[in-house]
Amino acid sequence: MKKKSNDILVYIGMAFLALLIIVPPVLRVAVPKEAVNNNPVLKDKVVLLTCNKTSDDGSYQINSKTKFLNGEANTVTLTYKVSAQENTDTGADPSENVPADGDNAAEEQTAPNTAQSNVMIMDPAIDLFRNLVDTSVTEDANHFTVVLTKETLQQNSSVSELNHYFNLLPNQKKYYEGLGYTCTKLES
Repeated sequence: MKKKSNDILVYIGMAFLALLIIVPPVLRVAVPKEAVNNNPVLKDKVVLLTCNKTSDDGSYQINSKTKFLNGEANTVTLTYKVSAQENTDTGADPSENVPADGDNAAEEQTAPNTAQSNVMIMDPAIDLFRNLVDTSVTEDANHFTVVLTKETLQQNSSVSELNHYFNLLPNQKKYYEGLGYTCTKLES
């Protein structure tokens, strides 16, 4: 009886090993990898193109940040900032701004500053950005910032100049470099 029980165990062991060898290739054919993984999680590729330039007269800095999502421009943020030396060097004598009458001192001192802040950034694109629909614009004496989105492009379809800001990544970089900007690209 010993021999028969050993023979049965040997046959069961051989059958088990045969299953271990045969089952994986059969499952690979019967259930392909694509069928198992129907819903792959796609990660968005985000690229930030940052371009900087000093105005032709050197009075302000222009910074453009374009966020690309999967190769398409999604958001463009343009910032115009008055240069520090222009802000401190007004070309006027400080004693000229001191009024003789003490009551009108506050009015006369603020008037030249506001007039000067409007003159500092003289870019024709700023007037274009101010008149756009569905655009975030913030401005003060030394800064002008505009945020353009795909919705801005759709809402202002008649303004063809906006198409320059929503090119594909290589074309967008060439566009800015053609205007004299220095660009850097950050990928994630």
